Amino acid sequence: MKNGTCIKCNAKTVYKLRDGVGSVECQSIMVGRWGKSTTNFDCYICTSCGYFENYVTRRENLDAIAQGKGNWAKVTG
Repeated sequence: MKNGTCIKCNAKTVYKLRDGVGSVECQSIMVGRWGKSTTNFDCYICTSCGYFENYVTRRENLDAIAQGKGNWAKVTG
């Protein structure tokens, strides 16, 4: 998606919206506990098939999640 090609339908109709999907409720996700830390994210959407992805853009927030802060749990197969 980040390269402009949809990973689901291979169309070149991908658009990016920085810092959330357009409503206050969807512009950030919780990183820490008790509302101490939130982070914005970039959204990508394919206008051909409707598939979309979100990406956290701050490295420090990704590091905090990987360290187990907040309610994030690593997915294992």
